[in-house]
Amino acid sequence: MVSLCSIPPLSTFLVTYNYAKRLNALRGPRLFNMNLGLFRRFNIKEAANVQFRAEALNFTNTPALNQPNAMASTPSNFMMITSTISTVTTAQRTIRFGLRLAF
Repeated sequence: MVSLCSIPPLSTFLVTYNYAKRLNALRGPRLFNMNLGLFRRFNIKEAANVQFRAEALNFTNTPALNQPNAMASTPSNFMMITSTISTVTTAQRTIRFGLRLAF
């Protein structure tokens, strides 16, 4: 028998009404991304110079972790992070070199 005044357990709200996803009640890890750029200019003549460029995108190569699983219906991985975010800005480390001639 269910009383009208009783409060159902929290897992009932999470599963039945999916409040965790609707309210975004869970906070995931932060996104950390550091880019590095080194530039050096060499004068060849009075009116010409060469610029060497080295750029490293996502220099620390830190993975961008996804949000934790908020579904209480799957207790094996509840509140566990099981994937990463894969976008262009959070890709693996990329190193580029360039040479620029200005005259």
